[in-house]
Amino acid sequence: MPLIVDRRGNEGETVSWKLVTARWGLVPSWAKDTKGAARLINARMETVTEKPSFRKAAAARRGLIASDRYYEWEKAPGGKIPTYLHGAESRPMAFAALFENWPDPTLPDEHSEKWLRTATIITTAVPGRYPGSLVLPIRCEFRGLTP
Repeated sequence: MPLIVDRRGNEGETVSWKLVTARWGLVPSWAKDTKGAARLINARMETVTEKPSFRKAAAARRGLIASDRYYEWEKAPGGKIPTYLHGAESRPMAFAALFENWPDPTLPDEHSEKWLRTATIITTAVPGRYPGSLVLPIRCEFRGLTP
């Protein structure tokens, strides 16, 4: 998925933005393997700085996930019902995100696939809308951003 990350230099330097790709489902840098990533697709805003899986990324590796739509799931007696949501005129949106760079311990340091970039979307509850988590789109424009 597309991930926009900021590149901060030294004090007083201009922040630059970079468009990269990431796999959805955060793999913390300390994880032994990627098996837990499927459970780490969303990070709750209220606890993101407290949970060991998200704490380091929340402090240092934040970004935006670009999208033009998403699904919100409502619990119903027969199961979950997906609701397709998008911005006005299907314009692009960005979601607050965290990312990690995970080193695969099974690969040698010089291997081209040694590092895996993974990401998670930050969510929160929205009273009166959906009883579960809701992804909060951030409406913004990225002028001059090139992949």
